[in-house]
Amino acid sequence: MSTLKVTNIQATGETASRAVSGVAAFWVSFEGTTPTVSGSQNQSSLTDNGTGDFTHTFTSAFSTATYCFQLSIKDGSTAGRGRFCAPQNGSTYSTTAFQSEFQNDTSSTMQDPDDGSVSAHGDLA
Repeated sequence: MSTLKVTNIQATGETASRAVSGVAAFWVSFEGTTPTVSGSQNQSSLTDNGTGDFTHTFTSAFSTATYCFQLSIKDGSTAGRGRFCAPQNGSTYSTTAFQSEFQNDTSSTMQDPDDGSVSAHGDLA
């Protein structure tokens, strides 16, 4: 078995490279109350649109807005676990930005995550 070691990876036709440590085209881990980013790949900014509502702007754009996204939430308060939904009608979902929305699973109200994670997979432009 051979071992291939690289620092960056770039798909044929892409103009942006991805660091091997972040194989997803985009990911971020953040605390939502402040908000504070604890780690990210391909995120140029995080905008707080209100309780539980955030917009992530990509450093390098996707080639189309048909990328696959995932969200997760960890809530350490007694309010319960979190559930997520994104995007909703009218939400930002483009080649350059993505809007994530987090809700509490017991009350269905928007909530800032203690630890929110968002990632997206797809081809970069």
